[in-house]
Amino acid sequence: MTTEKQQLKLERVLKAPRATVWSAWTEVPVLVQWFAPDGWTVRESDAVIDARVGGREHFVMHSIENPDMQSPVDAVFVEVREPELLVGQTEATPQNGGNVMELRVELEEVDAETTLMKVSQGPYDAEILPLAQEGWGSTLRKLEALLAK
Repeated sequence: MTTEKQQLKLERVLKAPRATVWSAWTEVPVLVQWFAPDGWTVRESDAVIDARVGGREHFVMHSIENPDMQSPVDAVFVEVREPELLVGQTEATPQNGGNVMELRVELEEVDAETTLMKVSQGPYDAEILPLAQEGWGSTLRKLEALLAK
């Protein structure tokens, strides 16, 4: 087992205005429609998003197949620049390999109807990174489908 740490990095070109993509990350009724990997869901009643420095993001992802299986997300925003940057950090826990995890979402306006979204998260243990990439990949596909409606 290696102790090498790596960052997950993903980019998507989204056919949606930057303000719409920002809302998808910061408004609970929108976020719960897409934020979870395939086979998982987020209940609106479990979610809180206070998108300001020092504000909190909390929700619980539930397995659809086994509702008792849960994955909580609890972060504090350390940098917020609406509508272009969200940076949140979670505490070090055994579930995240004892790492303080940071999620960084950058939104760049390509044109009035297109946004370049850059997502990075980590550090991940090298052997966990492929699972994180798979989970984030399916999650972001759900976002793309929602924005295409």
